[in-house]
Amino acid sequence: MAGEGKKDSPSMTSDWRRVMNFIDGVQIKQTRHIITGSSITTELFRTDWPELQHSAQHIMQVVMHPEAISAWHHHKKQTDGFFVNMGLVRLVMYDDRNQSPTRGLVNEFRLGHIDPCLVVVPPGVWHGLQNLQSAASGFLNITDHPYQYDDPDEWRLPADTDVIPYQFK
Repeated sequence: MAGEGKKDSPSMTSDWRRVMNFIDGVQIKQTRHIITGSSITTELFRTDWPELQHSAQHIMQVVMHPEAISAWHHHKKQTDGFFVNMGLVRLVMYDDRNQSPTRGLVNEFRLGHIDPCLVVVPPGVWHGLQNLQSAASGFLNITDHPYQYDDPDEWRLPADTDVIPYQFK
């Protein structure tokens, strides 16, 4: 007999909001698909969404190779927005900011085109992405500062660093 097992904790509220202790400054905007007779339309970003205080200045599309990991990095000035539009991607964030009330907290999300949402990562929060599929996955990276070719606001650690309390599988 296996006993009673471990009871699940809630993961969603009745109005479909994620139940999670979010890293300070992280914003989530759930969106929905608009299904018509000829297509599926999904809003990715609007400046009038009240949940977001994020202004788009640069938008890039990234296609990750199967099972690829892009970790770890953070920005000193730039805010990142991630919207997965193809496949399934794990986004992991770690708050190592000295003055943050959530310092030491890790957030992990599985993001995909089936459950559309925009996740906004504030400056100073380490983050990494992993393609969870054996095929390519893609996402849009919506930032509030254009990439500076001569002086990138990119700070990196290897995916297997001991500095961050998370190991990609």
